[in-house]
Amino acid sequence: WRLWLHAGLLRCREAEARADRGSEAETDLKKSLACFDRALALRPKSVVARYGRATVCHELGRRAVARGEDPRTAYAEALGGLERAVELDPKHVGAANNLAGVVLDLAAAMHARGEAADAEFARGVAAYERVLALTPRFAEVAANLSFALRQWGDARMERGLDPEPEYERAIAAGERAVALGPRSALAASSLGDAWQARAHR
Repeated sequence: WRLWLHAGLLRCREAEARADRGSEAETDLKKSLACFDRALALRPKSVVARYGRATVCHELGRRAVARGEDPRTAYAEALGGLERAVELDPKHVGAANNLAGVVLDLAAAMHARGEAADAEFARGVAAYERVLALTPRFAEVAANLSFALRQWGDARMERGLDPEPEYERAIAAGERAVALGPRSALAASSLGDAWQARAHR
């Protein structure tokens, strides 16, 4: 199973290296997916294989969005894999962090299609809050939480709903990020982004 795991990781890296070459990268991603599937068939409880497979599905979803296609099938597969990885290893920060990212990408895709996505935004924010509980000293996680809340607020405002609660929480998360990482550009950007969003509400 380790051979298939390493093959999947290698194909994934090849796809990243050829990200600007369209169909070639997509082919590499699908080959990577097949390798991870073989690894999981041999070792169903491999957190690394589930994490790797979910990462590939997430990227396939993003590529679907770029083509104007519905990414929900790919995102659903990514979420299923990450949820199982977190279930197997509740302290796996990478899986928990990526879970939040996939949910928020799903929320953004739904919002872009004119669908209400409050439940998905709330789920993504809650996922980042869980990551922050695992890594309370990481400014980057607090910054990601701030960006997620600002994104949710923007989506609510575009639908004619009150974004103030989300913007207030985004500012609080951004302030926490800056306190944790006073020299972090990402932290400072998250706080500035939140204040700007609130000013334009």
